[in-house]
Amino acid sequence: MKKIILLSLLINSQFSYAQSLCEPAEKTLFSANMGKLKEDNFIKNGKILSLCADSNKVPLTYLTYKYGSKDKIELQITAPKDGKFSYTVDRNSPRGVDYSLAINRGKIIYQIDACHGMTCNQYGTVLTVTQSGKKIAEIVADNVDQVDEFFGEFIKEGKHKSSNILK
Repeated sequence: MKKIILLSLLINSQFSYAQSLCEPAEKTLFSANMGKLKEDNFIKNGKILSLCADSNKVPLTYLTYKYGSKDKIELQITAPKDGKFSYTVDRNSPRGVDYSLAINRGKIIYQIDACHGMTCNQYGTVLTVTQSGKKIAEIVADNVDQVDEFFGEFIKEGKHKSSNILK
């Protein structure tokens, strides 16, 4: 009976969480399956968004944004090598907070927005890509728990302040 329960938990965990694009020696700060919402149902697009670091100890020496699949990473940007990432924390009400992490690549900006609380008007976490100020893509993430842990523990608690990766 214990084997059946353990197997069931293992199978369910495989479907609940995204695989990480981080290397085995890296710390996965968060990883999420990406997709879109259709009539309040999440539909995966086969892509994964991962934020990877050298460790979970502060100060971090690098932070890497990876987007793609296990077979092919389509975009990889590392701070501080490719420039610092910027972040904002906005308490939109006593019952909600908006977190944002932006990666600027010239005219293209990749922005991860996570809203948590009762005052959110978006689905959990969204990756928005803009080019020259025009939105060219908006992709939804399905793993809100890990994203919340990243923004809550790393940014909100100030663990990023001694790192040279965020501005």
